[in-house]
Amino acid sequence: MDTTAAQNTPDGYTLSESGQFQFNTNCKVRSTPDMSATGESTVKAGSYLNFDGREKNGNHFWFYYTDATGVTHYVPYANIDDGQYFGSFTNGSSDDPIQSSSTGGNTGSGDGGSVTGTGLGTLTGQDGANVANQTPDGTSLAIDGSFTFDIPMAAHTDSTAESSVVGPIDAGTTLNYNGKVKDDNYYWLRYEDVSTGNTLYAPYASIDPFQYYGTDSNPGDPVYASGTGTGSGSGTGTGGSSTGSSRTQGGTDTGTPTLSGQTPVSSLEGYEFPSNGIVHMDSGAATRTAPVFDDSHETGTTHKAGDNVHYVAKTNGNDRMWVKFTDGNYMPIGKLDTLSGHDKSSGTFNGTKFHEQVGYVHDQNYEQPWQDIWPYIQNTTNTDWDSLEDSNSIETETVDTNFTPSSDEQTQLEQFNEQVNNSADQHDDDVLIAYITDTHYDSYKTPATARVLHSMMLMSWYAKTYGVDLVVHGGDVNDGVKPKDLSKIDVNRAVDAIKLSQRPYIILQGNHDDNSGYARNITRNDTTQVLGNDDAWNIRGSQLSRAV
Repeated sequence: MDTTAAQNTPDGYTLSESGQFQFNTNCKVRSTPDMSATGESTVKAGSYLNFDGREKNGNHFWFYYTDATGVTHYVPYANIDDGQYFGSFTNGSSDDPIQSSSTGGNTGSGDGGSVTGTGLGTLTGQDGANVANQTPDGTSLAIDGSFTFDIPMAAHTDSTAESSVVGPIDAGTTLNYNGKVKDDNYYWLRYEDVSTGNTLYAPYASIDPFQYYGTDSNPGDPVYASGTGTGSGSGTGTGGSSTGSSRTQGGTDTGTPTLSGQTPVSSLEGYEFPSNGIVHMDSGAATRTAPVFDDSHETGTTHKAGDNVHYVAKTNGNDRMWVKFTDGNYMPIGKLDTLSGHDKSSGTFNGTKFHEQVGYVHDQNYEQPWQDIWPYIQNTTNTDWDSLEDSNSIETETVDTNFTPSSDEQTQLEQFNEQVNNSADQHDDDVLIAYITDTHYDSYKTPATARVLHSMMLMSWYAKTYGVDLVVHGGDVNDGVKPKDLSKIDVNRAVDAIKLSQRPYIILQGNHDDNSGYARNITRNDTTQVLGNDDAWNIRGSQLSRAV
């Protein structure tokens, strides 16, 4: 370390280069880069820290990093007065935040911009949804009005799908609101509960795919019409000289991963699918205490042709589809082998709009759960399967750290690696990325959608064996057309498959990953079936701790 140059560097000078550092000294984590600040915790000797950048302040160099909640922390890593480091760099450059030195460095100046926006609340419909990604989550629009819901929704304690549900909002309900919020891929109404005085939130539209859930007396959504950030900055820099070997390629081995160990449900026969909707009876049907044709389970109640009946779940039994009522009783709505004859034409009965005719009912929802389940999918018009799969059954593969491809697969992967090495114009500082996307993993839909997990494990084996710097999944990890509890198991297993690479990984968000397909088509937009941001973090990124 050039201690003179370090001491002459102004406080607050930063170097925005990430990396990893192993400490040989216990160092306190602080909320500011100030040795007098109270320690929040301690990074112990022998521990590793993944940092976002470096800063000079006082008589120390500091690492800074941001945790999962968005809070920035600081840890000293060197004493400028005596040139002592508190450990060593294990990944990334070993440069210090020195403004100038005899070995070269960086100088620069500039002023950053600020995020601004215009036209908040001036857009509606698809026009607003098209630019909603420019508006930060949590953006609030102060506006009064009333909203009448066309479909059942739920009242929440906060403007996120994962917040606590206070109670239902029936179709036809009108809410008087005092604000709107953009958050978690929804537009939300903010209103005061007249009975308790508490502030509550209700989603009034989904952003992607876009859909209003009723009629607004004062249209205008909480997004900016324009505004991607304004400001200016300039900087100059002079590069310094460096010596040493080229960066070792092949990536950082993150060690043997901890896997979720989850496995799919062994069978969906008799599984109760959470749902919500109304069926219109095209012909009469009797209710039973269980989804079976057994005289001992008859309730004595029959719903007549022309009735509209509300249900809360669906299941199957005796080769029939059944709906379940709030009192726990069941009613058959048609044979499973009639799925091929379902009619997507809509109709209105007793003031309620229905979207599908199946069996001997019209259903308010768009699909039946079995239209995405093997082998029933073969009896539908769903094109997400191939006739070559007719004779196949779904096989469940275990995600295990001892996974080894077959000899044929290893031969093909070796040949692929040779093609990569021979065709790529590689350089010592190249970053090697293994990329996979749109796997749409589903343990229950078709043999192919279940088998894709094996493909993900093959990619990870290649990344671990031949070495890459980063593994990236481009989104749509799973298909998002199953109940939330089943989808979470599938996503956990898919992430386990990626972890087998023992390399840093990034998983992007696709339009299927939030499970909105099931919530929209099977449950009439029940937001409790959506995989929100908290779910995504807990499954995908919670193990990527900054300090280990």
